[in-house]
Amino acid sequence: MNGNATKGARPAGINIAPLVDILLVLLIIFMVITPVLQTGFQALVPKKDGDGPSTAIVLQLFKDGRMALNRQEVPEGDLGARLTSIYAARGDKTLFLDAEDGVKYEAVVRTLDVCRAPGRAEAIGFVVN
Repeated sequence: MNGNATKGARPAGINIAPLVDILLVLLIIFMVITPVLQTGFQALVPKKDGDGPSTAIVLQLFKDGRMALNRQEVPEGDLGARLTSIYAARGDKTLFLDAEDGVKYEAVVRTLDVCRAPGRAEAIGFVVN
């Protein structure tokens, strides 16, 4: 007799074959899902007609509460009527909002509510500097 008690026993260790199978399946799943995920944000950029001036409507909000529509100062109470008259004759109902640093959030939201009313801007883009 040999006296070797470990002749038929398995060697001690971790079987990594199932782990490798799981990792390969996960790799394939992530490779399939990755192209489906959204990779960025849709951005609106003001367009220019040729070399002429921009046809975009830009609303500027200032820290002191003033606002200007295409660089012409507008009282807050008249903003809705001005936007309605501008967008009545336009096919492109896009507005760009340029808020100065320090403008209160509630002022921006209140202005956006006025701009999004029926007959006014349908799409709003933000100007970032």
